[in-house]
Amino acid sequence: MRPVIALPALLCATLATVPLGARRPLQKAPATPAPPASALTSFDGTIAELTPMMGRGMGLKVTLDTKDGTRVVHLGPSAWLESKGLKLAKGDAVTVKARQMAAGGEWIAHEVTKGEIRVQLRDDAGRPLWRSRGPMRPGGMMNPG
Repeated sequence: MRPVIALPALLCATLATVPLGARRPLQKAPATPAPPASALTSFDGTIAELTPMMGRGMGLKVTLDTKDGTRVVHLGPSAWLESKGLKLAKGDAVTVKARQMAAGGEWIAHEVTKGEIRVQLRDDAGRPLWRSRGPMRPGGMMNPG
């Protein structure tokens, strides 16, 4: 039984030796403000590469060949895109409305169009539409989005 008691005592002794100034409270990262609508840029391109991204779902990132060079664009969850009728493949011509994450960096798509299919990915504030669950029903339940 002594090893079980010794571990909490050792932990307390270790924490007691750390100066109080060295312990900093955890801070949340500041929220990224939504981009102004004027920050959105529209461009045409041909898909050179599709890259799945792990995260909260299977996201999709595409590399586009455009008249201004190569652009890497983050779209959204591939299953959500397909549920909206948008199936993408290498060589597809698309039009993207997006904002650049940082100067010279990758892009976040707000809208993508392939042929006659246009899918809005984010609202005017930049929030992903695939996370929307729709308006509340009476009783606090969410309507399907």
